[in-house]
Amino acid sequence: MVQIDTISNKFKYSNSVVIDLTTRDVTYIYAKLSPYYPHGNIPIPNTPKEVFRSVNEVWQELCIKDSKSEPRKLKIKKGLHINEYWSYAEARKKILIPLYSWMLENNAWDIINDLRELSKKSTVTIIDKSVNCNIDNINEPLSFAFLLKAYIEGTHPYEEAIKEVVENRTVMKGRKDICIKKKKFVYQKIAHIYTEAQRILDY
Repeated sequence: MVQIDTISNKFKYSNSVVIDLTTRDVTYIYAKLSPYYPHGNIPIPNTPKEVFRSVNEVWQELCIKDSKSEPRKLKIKKGLHINEYWSYAEARKKILIPLYSWMLENNAWDIINDLRELSKKSTVTIIDKSVNCNIDNINEPLSFAFLLKAYIEGTHPYEEAIKEVVENRTVMKGRKDICIKKKKFVYQKIAHIYTEAQRILDY
């Protein structure tokens, strides 16, 4: 099982595997799941040949704001050198969510698959500053704990991260061949970030 909570409740889960996405300790193995972790070579949508260190750094560089801006009024550039913009809500779906899955798949794939197996046997608690699971609620920060849980479990907005397939297996029963259908889940990489110079993003 995977659950999420805020940093204020971190120490409640003594019987759980705790993943703290708020830490800046780069020696902590689960820090690699944080959008703040400086993996390096994080692509910038719609921007050829340029990269930043972290998902958060890409987001901040594309965010156009001033000291008086409210989240619902912020604009997010479609690319680093493009004067076209997404609304804040659109940018979450077009930039932040796919970019976070790209980071997980390219920098923490083994950790993710280990957590998928671990969550079948134990409770995994993911800690973040926010527990906002509503992508369209832009008055609160979107919870990366929610996104990580969704990716591990293959639920919205990462439904395609886990695919259910049916395997046909033939076994002998007496003198007859019997076909047995067995369902299994396949973990697949789904993220692709367009980095070529183009005016419209197409995820």
